[in-house]
Amino acid sequence: MRQTFKSRRRTWLQALVLTAIMALTLVMASPSQGLAQLPGLPSLNASPSLPAGVQRVGNLEVTSITLDGNSLFEIANPAVFDRTNPASVPVEARARQIEANLQRLIPGRQTEQPVLNPDTLEVVVERVEGYPVLFAQDANTAEPRVLLTATDADAQYYSRSKEQVAAQWQEILQEDLRQAIELRQPEAKRQQIIQVVRAITAVVLLSLVLGAGWAFLGKREKTLTHRHSAESALIRAQE
Repeated sequence: MRQTFKSRRRTWLQALVLTAIMALTLVMASPSQGLAQLPGLPSLNASPSLPAGVQRVGNLEVTSITLDGNSLFEIANPAVFDRTNPASVPVEARARQIEANLQRLIPGRQTEQPVLNPDTLEVVVERVEGYPVLFAQDANTAEPRVLLTATDADAQYYSRSKEQVAAQWQEILQEDLRQAIELRQPEAKRQQIIQVVRAITAVVLLSLVLGAGWAFLGKREKTLTHRHSAESALIRAQE
């Protein structure tokens, strides 16, 4: 009987731990991006001489553009074999500039101008000096904000035309940039806080229920133990 109770208690404890882990996972998986983002891991294909997150593909170097810790797409630049004296802009420097352009449009970051309205946000492509350039604008924007340019290296990496690459990026940025701005609106932040509080409350209540069940099993064990001892003593007396 004691072995059975221990087994039940272990099962209750495992259920409690599993439930807490699931609840915390849901909280961390929430679209809230106010939480600190973990740095990206270096690419397994990257050469030891390359910066983290950069990989060399033929005569190109490739890295990802990230927003709120999520990878949006990859950009490419001509390979730089001597970063102490580069002949061209390294791909990681270009990526930092593009990500800075995106972050300037998001509330709570290094914004120098009023942020864009997510309801009327548009990512548009215009041709500038023969290259497709992506801009962000909304209904109240006096001047579109430059995001990035689709280059010959990008077209070579994707094996598509610059215009096709720009169109693909336009679709991605239209959705992800709008979502990033929406998530930082006051109402969205309030909803995120409510979701976190609800998740924590559910974990606490479930812990109390499991604790009460554990206490009940403990009392039940004592009652059965006493009854078993009394029955054993009676049987021995009869014998």
